[in-house]
Amino acid sequence: MEKDEESKWLDDVKFGLAHINPIGEIIVKPHKYRLVMDMLHFKPEEISIRAVKKGFFVRAAHPEKMEDGREYITHHFYREYVLPHDIDPTRACSWMTPQNILFIEVKSNWKA
Repeated sequence: MEKDEESKWLDDVKFGLAHINPIGEIIVKPHKYRLVMDMLHFKPEEISIRAVKKGFFVRAAHPEKMEDGREYITHHFYREYVLPHDIDPTRACSWMTPQNILFIEVKSNWKA
């Protein structure tokens, strides 16, 4: 998705005209791999992305405090993604929109 296309898509999500699959939208193009996830229940600091040999892990946990001060997890998210062999997961970059849409993008080593 290019920047204008991405902005329009985010507007459609915001106004209920489009939705994001609960396990994430995977967009594969010859030069990049992009994962888009709705992280509505999580703050950016509650999300971790870890690169591993064949892909990456995305984990999020939203803690709440009980009246006695103890914490418990109310929302938990964990997914593993295996990348195509020509993509290096250590080169991934990620960002989150104000609507809590998480983007993870990795450029491919593929040359045209």
